[in-house]
Amino acid sequence: DAVLLELQKEGAPWEEVTDPRPIKTGDMVYVDLEGFTTEGPLEAAARENFPTIVGLARAGVPEVVNTALEGMKVGEEKDVTDTLPDDYPLEALRGLDATYHVTVLQVKAQTLPEIDDELAKKLGYDTVPALREAVERNLVRRAEENAESAQVEKSISDLVAGWALEGPDVMGQDEVKDMRGDL
Repeated sequence: DAVLLELQKEGAPWEEVTDPRPIKTGDMVYVDLEGFTTEGPLEAAARENFPTIVGLARAGVPEVVNTALEGMKVGEEKDVTDTLPDDYPLEALRGLDATYHVTVLQVKAQTLPEIDDELAKKLGYDTVPALREAVERNLVRRAEENAESAQVEKSISDLVAGWALEGPDVMGQDEVKDMRGDL
């Protein structure tokens, strides 16, 4: 069913939400965003009329901002605080507290088509049962391929782990270490 949901989403239109309802997970929200630290403006956070999908990881805005959008409405503004992570690209800003000012400009929701024969035909199948059968077949094939690939990788890893080079061939020992690292 998760695969069918993804197939429904592909190519489904996004339409502006005209009723003043709260933003929910899955909505596409257009925002203006500014960020600040004690060091001044956070240039990397600046966005104008930027689309992001609520609940989607790595959606182009900080996660704390994405999460804060849920429940807001068009025209609302909110300040959200967070601490910049230790792996933040600008070393001088790592660990600093940041404040993000977000303004909601527009909300769109995706209108999903029904899972019916018409959708199945658009996807190249005659009926919904034929579509479901193809999805199941593909999932089974992928699972088998993943299991086979994992088995091959384990066999190679076990084989390489058992290799022992004796003697002064330091270069050969380094090559084995490199090969183990590649696995």
